[in-house]
Amino acid sequence: MIIIAFDRHHLLGGLGDRIVGIISAKVIANVTEQKFFILWTKENIKKYLDYEKYDYELNKINTNSIRVYEFMNNRNIAKNFMENNKNLFEYEINKIYTNNEISEFLFSMPKYIHKNFYDIIFSEYKSLYNDILKPTKHLLKLVNKYTENKDNIVGIQIRAGDWTMKTNKNDYAGGHSYKRFKNKTDRDSIILNIFKKAKEYINDDDFIFITSDCDKVYELAKTLWKEENIIYNHDIPQHFDRKSIDNDISKIFIDNYILSQKTRLLVISEYSNFGRIAALSSNHDNIYDLDLKKIDKKDLIVKHPNL
Repeated sequence: MIIIAFDRHHLLGGLGDRIVGIISAKVIANVTEQKFFILWTKENIKKYLDYEKYDYELNKINTNSIRVYEFMNNRNIAKNFMENNKNLFEYEINKIYTNNEISEFLFSMPKYIHKNFYDIIFSEYKSLYNDILKPTKHLLKLVNKYTENKDNIVGIQIRAGDWTMKTNKNDYAGGHSYKRFKNKTDRDSIILNIFKKAKEYINDDDFIFITSDCDKVYELAKTLWKEENIIYNHDIPQHFDRKSIDNDISKIFIDNYILSQKTRLLVISEYSNFGRIAALSSNHDNIYDLDLKKIDKKDLIVKHPNL
């Protein structure tokens, strides 16, 4: 069996990173024809997401045939492992720690080269919120508070950087991913410019759902759209893998579920796994980056393809 594990001993990233790992491990289980399980002990998310079908804690087995694989941060580790091992994941329990897409390396092996990587991984992403991590009644009730009787929803997700969040005031907007948001003075004008570009794709009867780690987005959105057309969850933005301000982390799940399952068009930060997994699990292909350039979903599967 293949188990994807999230525990207190590993830095595993946010919800998007975790789901990348889940889908990758599930593809490995699919290709190697093994059972798939989730061992999620770092947080208790069962109030929001139901993964009972894959919950390893409900299906524990006693065995000495176990191997742990850590494929964190660098995909080359997984690539080298799969290229140099003939007997892949052949223990009774194969426990994987990863927040990267590593499953694609299987498909270059002679044993699996006849299988179609894209067909399999897209199928797994499509099943994310209706099979793997099903929303609980509690989560759906929270979601419906924002989306009930609203069919035409355009989702806009802007990842400005941890430094914009109340939980991470000492962080900096470093790295290539957030270079456009390094300057606080320019940040608001950049976000406003993104909204102006997005407005060209939005109809008068559309609702605009906005989610961001920058809490200024709502006020900026009101300068372009009527308040009644804006859907915004006013809970404090928090990062899943950081110490929370309070015990209510529902915004993380509400916002991603709406992006994924309730929109007709998405504008996402293509460098953010939170946006990427929402796009990959959505029921449409109307996906655009922050420059409003159309994105092929195939280009969202691997965040750093050149590693």
